[in-house]
Amino acid sequence: MEYDHATASSPQGGGHGWSNFFTNLIGAANDGGKSTRSSFIITLHALRCFEKGDVRFDVTFMKELPDLTVGLYSYWDFYKNGGSFIGTPIKRYYSAWHETPPEDIEAWRNLDPENRRDTWIIPMDEITREPQEYTPGDITYEEMVTFAYEGAPYRKFDDSNTLQYIYSTRDDYRDIHIITLPEMYLVASEVYLKAGNQQNALARLNEVRRRAELDPVTSIDIDAILKERVCELFGQGSRWFDLRRTKKLVEYNNLYNTRIKGRAAQVIGEKLLRPIPQGAIDANDSMSAADQNPGY
Repeated sequence: MEYDHATASSPQGGGHGWSNFFTNLIGAANDGGKSTRSSFIITLHALRCFEKGDVRFDVTFMKELPDLTVGLYSYWDFYKNGGSFIGTPIKRYYSAWHETPPEDIEAWRNLDPENRRDTWIIPMDEITREPQEYTPGDITYEEMVTFAYEGAPYRKFDDSNTLQYIYSTRDDYRDIHIITLPEMYLVASEVYLKAGNQQNALARLNEVRRRAELDPVTSIDIDAILKERVCELFGQGSRWFDLRRTKKLVEYNNLYNTRIKGRAAQVIGEKLLRPIPQGAIDANDSMSAADQNPGY
């Protein structure tokens, strides 16, 4: 779905807000932050789907943040500097779950020792650190996400051409992905798996992994495909449909959703389909309240 600031119906507010999701408050407009919405929380399960070496992790999450409260640095400096914060003092570093201290962390610091010497390391893992006031001691990931600066901001849809000048939830003009070539490979992998052709299913899955600079896998099931879809399609709005289509919605919520773990069937109930808007029912002479999807 194409967006173009030059031809927008309004000079402001004519875009979308996909860059704002999966990010809590990281700084107001005068702090050089980006507009955010903490509507969604990145789950540990999603983070752990990204294996070590998966290049998609760093293009999905902004792992480094300078001090955005002093007026000297901006979230958008990363893009102004060609996709790097080298040369900028980093206040917080959100290390991936698979980064091993001290080796991986020291290797990261050594890339820019002067500006990373005092960086607060906040692991994106089950045991992490408090990200706001730098209180000593370990806390859980579930506690960490209740603070401001509650994790690596989602950056896949950052629009560095417009949003660095406008602090807005509706001025992202990056094109929205309706379907991509890697997704077609994953769709084909799922189809081949269901047809009993594991060789072709693996070939399609491994082509996506090759692009992500990962080693091929030698076995496949629907969980392996769903894992790969997390890494490839994170933040693009397909997950609920994936889990419903594959009849994994209750199972995965029981396993990975800490808020309803063990009682997903009770919470989800019959709501395996989205509700039909009342306006759509009212506008259709052939429909009534009895046609509403189960559970609503």
